[in-house]
Formats: sequence, structure tokens, C-alpha cells
Amino acid sequence: MYKALLALMPPAFPTHSREQTYYSDEAGLMRRLDYTAEVFCDLARGAHYCEAHKEFDGLIFPTHRVVFARRASGHPLRLVSLMEGWIDSVIVE
Repeated sequence: MYKALLALMPPAFPTHSREQTYYSDEAGLMRRLDYTAEVFCDLARGAHYCEAHKEFDGLIFPTHRVVFARRASGHPLRLVSLMEGWIDSVIVE
């Protein structure tokens, strides 16, 4: 079962979405991020999945990310991904 954290960004903070919901697993790793990409329109709702967590210099990062459109109900539409990306390395300074 994931735990959810609702974050409300202040108006002066540059972001694509003022309201974001972060979901973490039992180990505290971020597994999903829900938001509306307000810079596009109010219908640009995304369910952003964070997977394949790996450790880099003691910090853990999700190395695979995929975004699906999200219905108003909150459920993702997994027919086609809107964005997918992989991280090969992280430099921590």
C-alpha cells in the first residue's frame, strides 16, 4: 500500500503544477507523482511512475520514469505513455 503526500507549491515557486501528490512505498521510495501540467491546460493530468531505483553515492534515484495520462478519477490511462525516460548515472557533488 502506498502512502500519499499532497504538496501545494507557493505562487512564486516556478513549477508546472501548483498541486502535486507524491506516492511512496513502505521503504519510503517515491513510486508515483500525480499532477496537472497547468502550463498546457487543466486537462493535462499525468500519472508519473518512478521505477528501477538505484543507489548513487549513497542516494537513491528512480532510473526509469514513465508518464501516462490520468483520468479525472485519478486512474491512469495506460494505453500509451506520454513520456518515458531512463537515467544511466547520477553525479553527486
